[in-house]
Amino acid sequence: MDLAALVATTLITKCSDALVAGGTSAVRALLALVRKRLRHDTGVLAGALAYPDDDDRRVRLVEALAEAMQRDPGFAEELRVQWRAASVELQADRGGVVNQFSGHASKVVQARDIHGDLSL
Repeated sequence: MDLAALVATTLITKCSDALVAGGTSAVRALLALVRKRLRHDTGVLAGALAYPDDDDRRVRLVEALAEAMQRDPGFAEELRVQWRAASVELQADRGGVVNQFSGHASKVVQARDIHGDLSL
């Protein structure tokens, strides 16, 4: 599945107004980015979100995203960055373990469900 389809599917399945209001910050940021980019064609995004089971609306959203990415490489890169952040949060939301570290440190511990002592 290409990035436009992944983003469209994520927005449609995860971005009902109730979920976004209390949802993850990365998914909200992804939605905000797409809303900003498609602001002149708001019906495409709104229709897909309002009717999540409508395949034609999903396809139109995928096509709109793919076209926007083709026309604007900067948007495409920003969408990739936001997608990576959202996909990590979505994995963690399902109970998965997601360890990410970026930067420099002498000691880093990433763990889940430690039972007992931990010393460094």
